[in-house]
Amino acid sequence: MYKCKIEGNEIPNPEKLFSETGWNDVRLYNAIQHLIEKEFIDGDILKGQESTKVQDVYIKDITSWGIDIIENQREFKTNFGFGVNLGVIQFNWGKQES
Repeated sequence: MYKCKIEGNEIPNPEKLFSETGWNDVRLYNAIQHLIEKEFIDGDILKGQESTKVQDVYIKDITSWGIDIIENQREFKTNFGFGVNLGVIQFNWGKQES
């Protein structure tokens, strides 16, 4: 999302994130819910009536707080437990290429 934002591209939809991460819907939706609740991204979480299970998500944008957390490498590592190298924007969210 960060890379899309700084390059002026559209924010990816969940389907694109599924293919890029290789995550199943539960894992991806839980991660997006976490990022929305932490206010790193702006979006909506859709749940079934009387359910805690995320049914769908809508990602509107990455927030300024989300951009700041990525660009401040020390704070990113504190929050997420790993670092990023913004010289080469490359994230590994679990999917490995052969």
